[in-house]
Amino acid sequence: MKIVIIGGGPAGMMAAVAASKNNNNQVYLFEKNEKLGKKIFITGKGRCNATNACDIFELKKHIITNEKFMYSSLNNFDNKSFMKFLEDNGCKIKIERGLRVFPSSDKAYAVTDCFKRVLKEQGVIVKLDTEVVELVSEENGNNKIKIKNLKTGKIELFDFDKIIITTGGLAYPSTGSTGDGYEFAKSLGLNVNVPIPTLVPIEIENRNPKLDGLLLKNVGLKIYNYENKKLLREDFGDIEFYRNGITGPMVISASSYLIKQSDVVINDGQNENIDKSSKFYYPMNYELKNKLVFDIDLKAALSEKQLDDRIIREIEKMDGKNTIIDLFSKLLPMQIIDPFLDMLNKKITENKIQLEKIDNKFLAQKINKNIRKNIVELLKSYKLIATGIRGFNEAIITRGGVDCKIINPKTMQSKKYDNIYFAGEVLDIDCLTGGFNITIAVSTGWTAGYNASM
Repeated sequence: MKIVIIGGGPAGMMAAVAASKNNNNQVYLFEKNEKLGKKIFITGKGRCNATNACDIFELKKHIITNEKFMYSSLNNFDNKSFMKFLEDNGCKIKIERGLRVFPSSDKAYAVTDCFKRVLKEQGVIVKLDTEVVELVSEENGNNKIKIKNLKTGKIELFDFDKIIITTGGLAYPSTGSTGDGYEFAKSLGLNVNVPIPTLVPIEIENRNPKLDGLLLKNVGLKIYNYENKKLLREDFGDIEFYRNGITGPMVISASSYLIKQSDVVINDGQNENIDKSSKFYYPMNYELKNKLVFDIDLKAALSEKQLDDRIIREIEKMDGKNTIIDLFSKLLPMQIIDPFLDMLNKKITENKIQLEKIDNKFLAQKINKNIRKNIVELLKSYKLIATGIRGFNEAIITRGGVDCKIINPKTMQSKKYDNIYFAGEVLDIDCLTGGFNITIAVSTGWTAGYNASM
């Protein structure tokens, strides 16, 4: 039996491994890039966070979309199975903070080299620089795909008995994730849920460029709806400011919990000259239909009373020449002091408690009880207004894709076509960061490959 796999990411490579265990099969893996696992090389900051060593119950909690769909597949091949696969095939691993699993070498290529060794040992025929451009339906019922050699430009038809589509989503399009699998599914009349970026930085209103590059560590975060003030999420961790808004693990995770397809609209006015009907068009940002408030506690370890007492002590140690900037330098990173002072002035003006504007020469000893109260409130509640999310170029993963309702969760087989399977990010499944998305890719890949091989 001839089995074709389209896409050489973690899902495709694992599907090829599982399918080729049956020696009666001839397994082909087509990848349009010049190497396998191109996206793997940029995960985990080049180290490849391959999976997570948590227990299966914790793993399932990190699946945001279609968690129950994954139960059978994870029962077949889970995170511990993948860890064993890596160790058994020459990729030594280590476990770090948050139970994140990395190659012991800290080199992402250790994971792809592991896959390549097994593929070679099991006789998988790997075709690089080979793009599948079309699924061809013939009247005689033969199954064919049209493939293009990207080096020579040669196009040919290639027949198969079964096909596994593991082309990924739209995140990181520079790695070849251009939504090909969605087009294949649509050409077969299969439903594809609207893809949007997730695990993605957040855009904020009236961004202050002075904050670019600032990393706030160990801060508290509350996120709530701008209109009805409903609390949506609480967290603790780090926030990083950059040229388009805010990012960092806590923000990235929040985007996954908070943003659904129904919550965003494309806002790409700066790309008016781009052909937006092209499959190579990737929206740069999405506007939130409902604004969110990111309420940051800059001093999460202190209560308001403790913070007020500390401010009093700091002022008492100062002489008559020390300014409010000297006080703030004891409490905040220097980079945020000017924006903080601007927000303090706005807050004081709104509360009508101080007629004199507080500038950087304002003496610390002139800080009265009312001003001090506003400083404490602002330190405990530094608000940013989230207006949108960034696009696929900055997203870690794609939400949306081939509808899981039309896929058999036990086999990854299309319910409409018994010889077509899907696995990996092309499916409408997404998880939080920490090695969980690659885990889902290899689990669905193994399940698809194993069942296709039968």
